[in-house]
Amino acid sequence: MSYTNKFDSLMDSNSDNESINSDKNNNNNNNNNNTNQKNKKHKNNNNNSSNSTINKPLPTKSKKKAAAKNTYQIVYGDSAKAEINILRNKITIRDVQHYLLWILLDYQVHNPNWIFTKSKPLIQKVVVVNINSMSDLMFDKITLLRGREPFSSVLPVDVDTKKLSNKLSMFLPNQNHLFDHLLNIKEPKRDNGGPQAKDKKLIEPMTYYLLSEEDLIMNGYPSLKHAQEQGDWSWPIQNVTTTSPDNTVEPIIKPDQLYAIDCEMCRTSKGLELTRISIVNEFKKVLLDEYVKPDNPITDYLTQYSGITSETLENVSTRLTDIHEKLNQIIKKDSILLGHSLENDLLAMKYYHDRIIDTSVLYPTGSSGKFPLKYLTNKFLNRTIQNRGANGHDSVEDAKAVLDLVKLKVQHGKSYGTKMENTVSFFNKLHDYEKKSSFIDKLDDIKLYTTPVVSCFHIATDEEVTTKSIKQIKNGSSHFICCQLSSLKNHFIETDENSKKRSLINKVKEERREFEKSGNISIQSSVNSTTININESITTTTTTTTTTTTSKVLDKETNNLLKNIDSFDGIVIDDKVLKIVDDLEKNVKSIYDSLESNSIFILLLGPGPLNDFNKYKTDPQKKTEMMLSLDTCKEGLAFIHVK
Repeated sequence: MSYTNKFDSLMDSNSDNESINSDKNNNNNNNNNNTNQKNKKHKNNNNNSSNSTINKPLPTKSKKKAAAKNTYQIVYGDSAKAEINILRNKITIRDVQHYLLWILLDYQVHNPNWIFTKSKPLIQKVVVVNINSMSDLMFDKITLLRGREPFSSVLPVDVDTKKLSNKLSMFLPNQNHLFDHLLNIKEPKRDNGGPQAKDKKLIEPMTYYLLSEEDLIMNGYPSLKHAQEQGDWSWPIQNVTTTSPDNTVEPIIKPDQLYAIDCEMCRTSKGLELTRISIVNEFKKVLLDEYVKPDNPITDYLTQYSGITSETLENVSTRLTDIHEKLNQIIKKDSILLGHSLENDLLAMKYYHDRIIDTSVLYPTGSSGKFPLKYLTNKFLNRTIQNRGANGHDSVEDAKAVLDLVKLKVQHGKSYGTKMENTVSFFNKLHDYEKKSSFIDKLDDIKLYTTPVVSCFHIATDEEVTTKSIKQIKNGSSHFICCQLSSLKNHFIETDENSKKRSLINKVKEERREFEKSGNISIQSSVNSTTININESITTTTTTTTTTTTSKVLDKETNNLLKNIDSFDGIVIDDKVLKIVDDLEKNVKSIYDSLESNSIFILLLGPGPLNDFNKYKTDPQKKTEMMLSLDTCKEGLAFIHVK
């Protein structure tokens, strides 16, 4: 029996004692009555006694918790302290999740076999901090460069070895964010394939699935700047309005109108060009289905994909400019375009739009690749498309398949069709047991990992994360606080030669703001001279990057060791990285120092930076190097301490 339950039993027994004493007093006042009257009086007095007990105010939850805490102190002593003992120094992220559940859910899961916790009832709060883009190997490299382990000035150090205590090697299933596995709990499937969760999945609106600005850039969608520079591109006009009889201005079209688009292309002397375009609305009505005559000579009809032959286009006179006019009659600024890898269609259409839902993103593979539309349609719609053999694809059929896949996703929720489908939220599980949670991170991660039961705080910098975390620790009521320090991850994203598109996100945002203000596409020459076309291919090298050391002169042995390490990891550790790590240590120290006694602090490092993985994944000749870099990314670290 837990101490909280013992306290409840104690309260009940006190109530029973009051009832007994009240009965005795009432019976003594009626000794002169005859036996029948005594029995009657005794019965009535019992009722009165019970009523008097019921009318007493019951202890509130906060009082119960306070009393339970006092009970723990009585049992363990005022100076009692919880302790942990690591039994195994190699764990997985699921082991960490299991331990958190064991700590927070009052023994609702079996005892973890890799860690022993003494005086567990004394633990009142658990804080988890994640630092992304620091792997086990990177941790060792920084240790060699600085002559001490990162965070050794913050966390407890073993007296004998002078190294960080309670340091565990932590294996991650893949290179994705460790929150994918920490904050989603696997549950058994029901007969219908879903998890055995009592609560229904949170259903998000259609607009939730719109690609963010970063998603658009990372998936190769044409930018506004690109459209402006080309000269022969088009884009949606401002929503057309009309004046109603009562002189109020109303939009002609409904906001968020859905249009599924699919195109077929042929190869010309200038590359792929549009040769067929199909658009269907949300009711599957075909609004546009036309063949298009390319402006340049066709060198390959790609009939096995496009279904187009020379005979198909023989009498076609429609040009791309004609299609642009028709698009402007259909698509408005607030319209939502649906497609599968729609960036390729928009490039062929020479059309810019930024309200996109992409089924290749909605149904991820869990790796860097994407599922074909044919596979998704067969798996989730139980429908066969693109089965015409040498006759190629039918763009109307494909557009309707895209529309159905999007509707299915919205109907079943964001985890549908992903590896997280048969999971329940870690936060929801805590909420079921009346445990409060706080999550402090960027907006994208808040949308991805939290539910309405969480207290969420959207921040932009590590300093803001630290400040908000400390406030929640000291003044908040949450039992579980989770946050992420992102500066190191942001640095490696910005320096990734194979992901240069990411570094242009702010530029794209600024371009959009300017476009919104001006309402036109005027371009200044000074901007042209400094703007990088995010759609141009980026030339990268495949040579191994050597580690850039600090200004300190390292001995020959250390330099040789670093070169050997770099043969497995080409991640650059320079002065900027070391400065970021210094700042991370300060932030971690501030959070750790703010904890009350008997709080658990868990620092999770990983996964490692993906720069090497991104460099090799597109080179078929570098498959071994890619797998090695991936394995390095998945090796993280965990530090677990009781304050």
